[in-house]
Order: sequence, then structure tokens, then C-alpha cells
Amino acid sequence: MRGTLSVAVRGNRLNRNANYGLIVDPGSSDRSTPRELTGMFQGAFEQNALIGNGRNTAMFAFTNSLGIRGNFKYMQHSTYQVADLDGGLEGFDYDHPLNDPFDGSSVVGNVLLYNGEAQPIGIMITPHP
Repeated sequence: MRGTLSVAVRGNRLNRNANYGLIVDPGSSDRSTPRELTGMFQGAFEQNALIGNGRNTAMFAFTNSLGIRGNFKYMQHSTYQVADLDGGLEGFDYDHPLNDPFDGSSVVGNVLLYNGEAQPIGIMITPHP
């Protein structure tokens, strides 16, 4: 299963949400689906207001970020390219591990680029306030 999404997000108010003002994730990536989930996301962001959100401004995840995390599988061989043209997403959360923390299977080949720089492998999720 492969998907591609390219967006330009400009001049929006993404304020006072329970978790994040902006979430990029594969949605319903149920573990019972036997096929590999692969995708490409390209997003350019500028002049957006992301104020007063519960956890952080944004979340970029290679699995469903709002459900019960162990119920969803991770994408493989996928790329997120985030162009944050004015720094409004700086310090975002991410779920970008090398191995699936729930079953130990390989989650290889995913790339998270922020302003052209590869982001480190790992998971950074801000606790609820």
C-alpha cells in the first residue's frame, strides 16, 4: 500500500487543540493488514499560528499517533520532507524508530527530513501537560 501527499500550508490558525496543531501520520495502519505500508509526504509550512496546543505544535509519525500505539504498525521505506519556512514547527514531536517498539520487527528505510536535514532515529513525544 503506497500513498503520496504534497501540501503547502500557509496562513492558518491551528490553535488550542488537545494534542497538536498539526499531525502527519498514516492514520489507520492496522497491524492486521499484511501488506507493507509505504508513503511519501512533502509539506511546506509558513505563516501559520500554532499556539496553545496541548502537547506541542506538531507531530510527524510513521505510525498512527493518536490511537493506542501498539495497535498500529509502522510505515516502511517512507519519506517525510518538511519545509518549515519560518520556524513555526521548530521543536516538533516525532515517532521515527529504527525498530518497532511493540514487536521488535524492523522499521527500516524511513526518512524524516526537516528543512533538508535528516532527523535522528528515535521517538520524541511530549507528555500531556
